[in-house]
Amino acid sequence: GDEIDKLTAQKQLEFEQRLYPKADSVIVVSETEKVDIQKLINCNVDVIPNIHSSVNYNKSINNRRDICFIGRMGIEHNRDAVKWFIQSVFPFILKKCPDVKFHLLGFGNAKFKDVLEKHPNIKVPGCVENAEEAISQYKVFVCPLTYGSGMKGKLGSAAVAGTPIVSTTIGIEGFDFVDGQNCFVADDSHQFADKCIQLLNDDQVCEKFSNNAQKMIYDNFSPEAVGARIAGVLGRFLTEKNCIVKKTAPPKVSIITSCYNAEKFLDDCVQSVLKQTLPDWELFLIDDASTEIHGQLLSDIAN
Repeated sequence: GDEIDKLTAQKQLEFEQRLYPKADSVIVVSETEKVDIQKLINCNVDVIPNIHSSVNYNKSINNRRDICFIGRMGIEHNRDAVKWFIQSVFPFILKKCPDVKFHLLGFGNAKFKDVLEKHPNIKVPGCVENAEEAISQYKVFVCPLTYGSGMKGKLGSAAVAGTPIVSTTIGIEGFDFVDGQNCFVADDSHQFADKCIQLLNDDQVCEKFSNNAQKMIYDNFSPEAVGARIAGVLGRFLTEKNCIVKKTAPPKVSIITSCYNAEKFLDDCVQSVLKQTLPDWELFLIDDASTEIHGQLLSDIAN
């Protein structure tokens, strides 16, 4: 399998080496990805991270219990992370906290339920409707990933939920997490277990991590913070292409139309917008990798 993976990776790299230099910018979600790409490909890269909206579920730390992880076990890096945690970390935790439970949340995990729940301290609730709300019920969130790339949305969800985090170094990639300030970071199984035990027994540290992580998310990954980054990238493109950018108040209504093989309906769609009576609006026509629609048609409509 390794040779097949290497061949697939090489073909993907060759494709990206041809494609990326043609773009005004390649958008990635973390600085690590930006550095990795620019080591191999001569292209412009901008970082626009995932967006996480702040919420408050008012679940106090001292009323929370147990440890959780969220992730689809059908994905290899999640499956290996859970396996490492259960085999190499959880036994050390149970020596000091014999009543603690480990809950595995995530879509498609029901088929692992019977096997994993043979252990009396492991539960598999499976799919949850609201990740942040579900995670907010727990005392500790673990992210024991040992490989993978990009931002892990599960970390953002845990931070938003105010659930203290113990993660590997790989797990926190893309976020401004700092060990000892807004989370614990450990790559050794014994250290990982010790940090979980500390949080399970120390509400003061939990409160500190909870508050600091939520503030970090708001300051750097809220819609307002990421929106400013997006505006900066788009503004640079417009300036570089000698477009006139008018600094006016944004319109009250933004209409986004994703166009996929709908060329014969586009004119009717635009005309329906033009005929409505609200004057303060803008319309974005997005070519969603159509096989029919040409960029020139969209330009003609815009003009």
